[in-house]
Amino acid sequence: LARTEIAVPGYDFTAVKDPAAGTVTLGGSLPDEPARQSLLEAARRLFFREKVVDQLKIDPSGAPPGFAAAALAALRQLARLDAGQLGIKGTDVTLSGSSFYARAVEEIKAALASLGGGFKVAGLGVAPVKAGPPVDAAACQALFVDLLGKATILFETGSARIDRESTALLDTLAGAALRCPAQSFEIAGHTDSTGGNETNLDLSRRRAVAVVKTFA
Repeated sequence: LARTEIAVPGYDFTAVKDPAAGTVTLGGSLPDEPARQSLLEAARRLFFREKVVDQLKIDPSGAPPGFAAAALAALRQLARLDAGQLGIKGTDVTLSGSSFYARAVEEIKAALASLGGGFKVAGLGVAPVKAGPPVDAAACQALFVDLLGKATILFETGSARIDRESTALLDTLAGAALRCPAQSFEIAGHTDSTGGNETNLDLSRRRAVAVVKTFA
């Protein structure tokens, strides 16, 4: 025997968002059941318009440190796309698909570049999708009612910082707004009953401004 080569397959995770089928399919491996359950719960919140198809398996051997956390962070970026595919093999991350608007491409790229833990972007092919045909006021209103009936823009407690799991909803709303070039929009912020009226009024305004800046 002059030579022996044994190739060990890289630890992997995959996710495919298919709006035509209305599904997000998760596959590959995660290191343990708590990580799997946590990721599935997050996926159901992030992909509020799609059915989450679970094809994950548990494999405690060979997972790079921080693999489950990196998979979740990268999944948040897939959720920002109209359609796309995410892959993590070892510490290499690939993402392709179509975003709702141009600025999101740079934001997604920056988010993936900051995963840390040795995870790096091995391939990124994301481009803005062409907006659908313009619609009138009634159809525009229907688009927003449909989306906001499935998910809510959330904020960190007592803060005007938008919860990171609401970014996908905001991107989808921005995509809908591009189909309403002749319409104007009213954005209102809300708080709970904790705190005084003046404090809550200020927080409500700051929350509304935070959403406006997302669309600006």
